[in-house]
Amino acid sequence: MFTKLIVANRGEIACRIIETAQKMGITTVAIFSSIEPKSKHVQLADEAYCIEAHHPREVYQNGAKIIELAQKIKAQAIHPGYGFLSENADFAQACADHDLIFVGPSAQVIAQMGHKGQAKEIMHQAGIPIIQGLRIQQQPDAWIENEAQKIGYPLLLKAAQGGGGKGMRIVHHASQLLSDISTAKAEAKSYFGDDELIIEKYLEKPRHIEVQVLADQQGHCLYLGDRDCSIQRRHQKIVEEAPAPFLSDQVRLAMQQAALNCVQALNYYSAGTLEFLVDEQERFYFMEMNTRLQVEHPVTEMVHNIDLVEWQLRISAGEALALTQSDLTITGHAIEVRVYAEKPERDFMPCTGQISYLHEPKLLHCRIDSGLSLNQEIVPYYDPMLSKVIAWGASRKQAIQKLTHALSQYQISGCTHNLHFLAQLIQVPSFIKGDLHTKFIEQHTTSLHQDRSSTAQLAVLFGGFIRFLLQLEQKKQQLDPWQTLSQFRLNSTAHQTIHVVDENKRSHSIKLTTCAEGFYAETEDVTGMVTGELKSHSAHLTWQDRLYVIPYICQQEQLTVHLDHTDYQFAPYQYQQQKTAATQELFLAPMNGTIVTHLVPAGTHVKTGDHLLVLEAMKMEYTIKAPFDGQVQRFYFDEGEQVTDGSKLLDMEALS
Repeated sequence: MFTKLIVANRGEIACRIIETAQKMGITTVAIFSSIEPKSKHVQLADEAYCIEAHHPREVYQNGAKIIELAQKIKAQAIHPGYGFLSENADFAQACADHDLIFVGPSAQVIAQMGHKGQAKEIMHQAGIPIIQGLRIQQQPDAWIENEAQKIGYPLLLKAAQGGGGKGMRIVHHASQLLSDISTAKAEAKSYFGDDELIIEKYLEKPRHIEVQVLADQQGHCLYLGDRDCSIQRRHQKIVEEAPAPFLSDQVRLAMQQAALNCVQALNYYSAGTLEFLVDEQERFYFMEMNTRLQVEHPVTEMVHNIDLVEWQLRISAGEALALTQSDLTITGHAIEVRVYAEKPERDFMPCTGQISYLHEPKLLHCRIDSGLSLNQEIVPYYDPMLSKVIAWGASRKQAIQKLTHALSQYQISGCTHNLHFLAQLIQVPSFIKGDLHTKFIEQHTTSLHQDRSSTAQLAVLFGGFIRFLLQLEQKKQQLDPWQTLSQFRLNSTAHQTIHVVDENKRSHSIKLTTCAEGFYAETEDVTGMVTGELKSHSAHLTWQDRLYVIPYICQQEQLTVHLDHTDYQFAPYQYQQQKTAATQELFLAPMNGTIVTHLVPAGTHVKTGDHLLVLEAMKMEYTIKAPFDGQVQRFYFDEGEQVTDGSKLLDMEALS
């Protein structure tokens, strides 16, 4: 076994690998960019080194620098985690050329499975069902349109070299085809350095089922059950569970055998995953193979009581599997949800921020895989995933119950996130029944984006009352109406009005009237009795006979109140008046990010809905579209340039 390991990744997966490696007595080495020296993975590792690069993302994709560091510090192995260099065949080969152990399969297998077209051809030859499609490179538009018509709409476009939902587009009508191909090609080129696409028939409501495999270098291979990963947004998984519920034993066994056939045909070693689509008639089709550790590997670990990272490390060191297929039994059920910095109500747009309050639940049979730490900056250069919550139960029903409890205890302030969305999702009746498919979120949009006005109204009241308590604390006064309420009058009721302004620039008044029980609070929307006190980073408030523990943070006059998985921000009325109201111009950047590509040149006449440019942030793309017919006058930023939230991106003149 090697003794020193570089973890060539960041965030929760780097922390996860470091934890297992240290338990095995392996010295762990973290790498990081100059903007994240206090990140959790840096603090956990035994050693840490900054790799200077022009763009922070290049730190974790800078194979030459990582290998140079490994030689300098005498590390013998490199674990790439997932993403970044994990499926880069050139990097795996470079490690081998420099006598370094790459924790993963051979470079040859990575290359074979990394190209979707080639992978499907290999699977087809092995007798595994596939969805027929086309490889699009430089063929004429007319030929592409004709071949697409033969396949039949809807179609799925995806990057031949891609993964993680990048460079993917669903094409419902022939009129969209060429425009979407242009956009998908630009995305594929940006992410993978290759703009080749695959076109194939799009299955409307399939299930996404995958089989975990594990194989050593001596030729022994195993499958570790299956996972359902059907709940997705933006073609990326958001909920995963093991085993896949409500799948017939016949189909389950057939997929698992297909996975073993694939591993044996490839002489594969290390952990890997075969991904399949299963239609409504339970016909399954090979989709792709991931030659790395999956984000959702914890659910498999929990039902098998196995550490996949440990076996990755042992296999890479040349050890043989000490397990047989009969040793692997499934116990109970596990469900994982991914916590993202994003706005679900705005098409899951990624968000940045700084973690001002963090409480991660510690519950029996519940696991939090996290890379978060207090005061950490959520920057726009990386995937917006913050952590994963994984719950195990003796049954699927129990796993849902435990996951629900864990989400109710999880508190993150300082950046917008999807915790409330996840809590709502796992309570949708169709989810509880196991009616899962890749269109689940679209089908249940209404119930998942419920009106939260009543919660927001309560947040206004709590925000005003907490500000009132803060004012009292600052004046070092006690809750005594004789001392604190400036509007107290003899023989009349003492009261005070607090004014706050919410993040949407709306002002609110909270009238507090003293009485024997505490304060009678009135806003434009709610009224009732409220009492409470401030403790360390939280307010303990009693409202309508119920106790609320409300995390809050007050920085530079900005008060953030955390209620029901959501942050509500308030500024005092006087402070807000000094702010300049934001203009409502068109074509403003919706987030911090990088200009990926201009889809039309300046001077082009465009129609409503035409794609104008692609902005990328946190590994997601946001396409700016024309809101009216007109002519693009100019772009303010070139391809590759950084933009900040609210920057004007382009000028466009309407056609008269």
